[in-house]
Amino acid sequence: MSRVTTIITGPDGKATTVVTRRSGCGCLTGLALVVVLFGPAAWFPLPLAIAAYVALGVVAVLGFLGWLLQKTRRTPKRAPQPPPAPLP
Repeated sequence: MSRVTTIITGPDGKATTVVTRRSGCGCLTGLALVVVLFGPAAWFPLPLAIAAYVALGVVAVLGFLGWLLQKTRRTPKRAPQPPPAPLP
């Protein structure tokens, strides 16, 4: 699980902390696990089982590439905000 902490500063100067937790495994990983565990070889004749495993490999590679692109995507840096004005 990954934990992301975001601090949001409102116009009145009050800071709010938001903590978000996300699982590292998506539903595609769960689907791939089920397909591999139960195996197309048990459901289909050999030529279709081979095709199913090839399709599973393509989905796994595309999922990995999507994850890699998401992790390496650059986000623009935010301009520094001025400190909050003192309260009267």
